[in-house]
Amino acid sequence: MDSLQLTSNSKTPRVIMAEDNTSISDLALLAERDPQQFQLRVEGTRSLEFAGDDSVHHVAFRGSKFPALERLVLDASDQNDEDSLKPYLQPALKEFSFFGGPISDAFLKTLQESSPGLEELLIDNPRNLISPDGFIRFLSGANALKRLSIMYGMDRAITDDVFVALSTLPNLQSLRFTYTVTPELVSFAKSQQLKKCGEAQLFPCLNELVCTVHLEGLCGLLPHLRQLSDLDATILSKDVHSSSLDTFLRDISTYASNLSALKLQYSETVHASIDPANLVHLAQALTHLQHMEISGDHIRVTGLGTDHFAKITQALPNLKVLRLAFQCSLSEAALVELSQTCGGVMTNCELWGSYALHNLEGTGVSLPALQELVLGKLVPPTPDGTNDQAVRAARVVKEMAPNLESFDVISEDPFSTLVQTAWKGLA
Repeated sequence: MDSLQLTSNSKTPRVIMAEDNTSISDLALLAERDPQQFQLRVEGTRSLEFAGDDSVHHVAFRGSKFPALERLVLDASDQNDEDSLKPYLQPALKEFSFFGGPISDAFLKTLQESSPGLEELLIDNPRNLISPDGFIRFLSGANALKRLSIMYGMDRAITDDVFVALSTLPNLQSLRFTYTVTPELVSFAKSQQLKKCGEAQLFPCLNELVCTVHLEGLCGLLPHLRQLSDLDATILSKDVHSSSLDTFLRDISTYASNLSALKLQYSETVHASIDPANLVHLAQALTHLQHMEISGDHIRVTGLGTDHFAKITQALPNLKVLRLAFQCSLSEAALVELSQTCGGVMTNCELWGSYALHNLEGTGVSLPALQELVLGKLVPPTPDGTNDQAVRAARVVKEMAPNLESFDVISEDPFSTLVQTAWKGLA
């Protein structure tokens, strides 16, 4: 699964409400000019999205209620204060995405009491007004919560005790978490659960995890995540070395066999190696994978060749997204293997290595569903890499992937630039 990354700078698009094709500004104007018609309109409104400067219209809705509101998205604004948001906190509310504003523990208490059926919450940059105790109290009563995204600007609110509270939420299915998961944190959560319940089961229903981790911390957590279907982990530098990487991949193979999406991003500052046999074993153990992404500028997979790559793709015939963004010696033969195994369903592909595209002329390599292709380096037929050769290479790409929307090359050498320019001309 393509993992979603949201930050405090995220901007929601200005979306028209599906129910009545009325924008936030038009709804505010209606409240001013025809209060009776406005109230009739909001009684059926199920979704509101405040983008850009829409927050200036909160004042128009004070004293009103949105009884049918199920989904609320608030772009970052200092005008997202607690009193202004009360009209939207109704019993029907199930999804709430908050991208910034001055809200505190009192707001969370109101949210919990007013919207007990809340299933999805994204919270970002509450201006450091939420305390750990307040957040824990909210979580303790959030019995319907299934999906939680804790974004940036929540540093004050997130502590080890909050992590313990998160790990014991009975219905939590998805967690996006910027607080670093360390081995000490996992050990603390397990010990607290053992004291409280006599067993150390964490995240009993979790199937999606997006997190920043120390490698050993995630290794300690994996035995509790056997139901996980989506894992997106950014691994910090200090724990990345060759032996721990291989151990980690073996642990994923053992404990996370239900994964459909795996995204691992390693530190850019620490050099380490992965045994290609462990990548093969990983693919063969995770037969449900549709998205596989392993990246790191300073990660090397020495010896990863066509035979290894063939075994990886053969084990994953339903793979739609593949990104192997690390130092390796893959070549154009990998594209041949890709075409023969999962080429019919592959939509996004990034493969580092070196590719002599002229060797694919007349081979019939076909990736008809491919929309995005990124290759490490292009090798010209001759050292000078003429413009005519670049056009031929671009035609190979066009014929191989006729529906390609984006083509990029990591190496910024003159020949690669010529090929990309020629491809754009053909497209």
